[in-house]
Amino acid sequence: MQASDYVIVIHRPEILNIQDNEYGPKNWPVKNLIYFHFIKNREGELGIIVFENNLKYNRMDETSLDNRKYLFEEDIGPSINYEY
Repeated sequence: MQASDYVIVIHRPEILNIQDNEYGPKNWPVKNLIYFHFIKNREGELGIIVFENNLKYNRMDETSLDNRKYLFEEDIGPSINYEY
């Protein structure tokens, strides 16, 4: 992780039986959604991009929460500082 420029975690909360409006500090929806968490970005901001789960057709369609495509640090709370 120290030598990487980007670290991205792909998460489907539905798989873990997390119910709608129980995900994250702002109670985001989870039904048919995939979250890309950028936990390290050497050249930019940390944040989350939300995609609609359309894996039935091998696609992920970009979508938005609250009419925004990207969620940044002020939307998701303080970031975790991973120091080794």
